[in-house]
Amino acid sequence: MADGLGVTLYFRNGGSGSVWMDDFKVEPITGTLPEGVQLGKTYPVNPPASDVVLRWNGKGAEDAVLDESGYGHHGKFFGGVSWTTDNGRRVISLNGTNTYIWPLCSPALRLQPPYTFVLDIKPESGGPLMFWGWNFYWHLTGSAPKLGIGYQLHAGTYTITSSQPFLTTGQWHKVVLVVATNQFRVFCDGKFIETVKADSKAGDWGLYCTSTWHRHMSFFGAGPGNMTLTKDNPTAGIKGSVGAFTVYNRGLTDQEIAAMGGY
Repeated sequence: MADGLGVTLYFRNGGSGSVWMDDFKVEPITGTLPEGVQLGKTYPVNPPASDVVLRWNGKGAEDAVLDESGYGHHGKFFGGVSWTTDNGRRVISLNGTNTYIWPLCSPALRLQPPYTFVLDIKPESGGPLMFWGWNFYWHLTGSAPKLGIGYQLHAGTYTITSSQPFLTTGQWHKVVLVVATNQFRVFCDGKFIETVKADSKAGDWGLYCTSTWHRHMSFFGAGPGNMTLTKDNPTAGIKGSVGAFTVYNRGLTDQEIAAMGGY
């Protein structure tokens, strides 16, 4: 920090495995840069589709999932999360008691409405679908044999605003959630389910940068409730399987969703 100016550094590896850094140094630039040398690159570099900010679809190391969007939002597995095979497809397995996936995050993933979740999921229980402490949560609501989707602000009464139950437990579904500032629209297997009124907010990226893990974004479970980095045990999680998960930084149209069809 110098003269009131801050510097933000992003490190993104090309895969979801571990990266070791032996040395790192920041030095001021003095003099004139050689011809052709740039100070930096706009991130992400050549994403396949600029409106897709996260795409998880069966690839990654043993303990992580690869983000194919180009934004580098790879996900690290914590607790009882693992890879398994379902009908020949590599999918994420969630044991339902101590699970969550912690994504490498950036301001591109702060979930500013409008945005869209597209999720291939075989749920077996309710629980946190997305957790972002001191911001907001998405839930699978209810219990077997039918589940809904609900939204909860981390404020006031913590009331969950939920859709009707529409997901059959133990079956694969393609769920699309289109989020606007005052509502979210739910689709399942290409068909519209309902519109739910909700005071949708964007994530507070400043809080994300200055606080601990329990206030960071996690998917399919809630991260640790402690105030340090020394404990990574989840506090809650859903049970089931996830085949693919995509986040768009815009609201998909009804025609686009219908074209996706069912699972």
